[in-house]
Amino acid sequence: MPGMLNYCPTHSKRMLGKNALQAFLWGFLLFPIALQAGHIEKTFPVAAQPNLILKSQSGWITIRGWQRQEIRIVATNFSNNVEIDIENNNSKVSVNTHVLDQLASPDKVKVDYQVFVPEKSNVEVNTQLGGVLIEGISGEIRVDVFQAAVKIMGVSGFVNAKTLNSKLEVLDSKGTIQTKTVTGDIWLIHLESNSVSAESTVGNILYDSPFFSRGSYSFSTNDGWIRILCREQDSVELNARTIHGKIQSDLPILSKKHSPLRLNNVGLQSLLGTLNSGDATIRITTFNGLIQILKKP
Repeated sequence: MPGMLNYCPTHSKRMLGKNALQAFLWGFLLFPIALQAGHIEKTFPVAAQPNLILKSQSGWITIRGWQRQEIRIVATNFSNNVEIDIENNNSKVSVNTHVLDQLASPDKVKVDYQVFVPEKSNVEVNTQLGGVLIEGISGEIRVDVFQAAVKIMGVSGFVNAKTLNSKLEVLDSKGTIQTKTVTGDIWLIHLESNSVSAESTVGNILYDSPFFSRGSYSFSTNDGWIRILCREQDSVELNARTIHGKIQSDLPILSKKHSPLRLNNVGLQSLLGTLNSGDATIRITTFNGLIQILKKP
């Protein structure tokens, strides 16, 4: 028939073998790999800006950026009460930790992960207990944990980090930073960002970083203190409010009427004023806590 290739038995067998091998490899890459207790190491070549999705129950998770175009996963599984499934294609690697015995104690479902990803990777982490460290990544980072301390450092992309009952730190980083806790503290130190938000229900917030022109900064907690360390040369417009707490400051802040405000030992419930020309906007609110706007030494 026109357009058909001539049939060659030898060629056909070779092609069949090649196709079968390709089908097997694709199946290996796309379907879950069930792994039992022990030390596990897997490396996957990936595209230029891959996605890593890691879901766990308990354990320490460390994710670091490197210059190789591959994702390397090192997992230590401490019991047979959990199963690790890994799915991979060229643009995404998904790691899921399944609990087989729902009645097992947290130490019996613990898995420690050490993961290396290309620096431009997008990373998403969900876990319950333990800790999360993410370092040296320029892609998008999303973290959502229950009771696991979170530290993010040396990143330069978009960060959205949430914890329910643990401390959250973002250090030495750039880009948009969004953080939220229920009963945990938030520390934001040495950032280079013009868009930062920190929200805690019952927790303290520390911001020790510069404020950039046309930047927007928002800090709020219901029951906790908020401490903002501000350089005297920073140019900010302040809008600080508290319901049952108080506000303190040792900076030469001008009120909207351009009169000086020094609040070393005076507690106010609202403060609207500017430092220098007011190029960045800072909004600070607390229901029952202390707001401190202090000069950085």
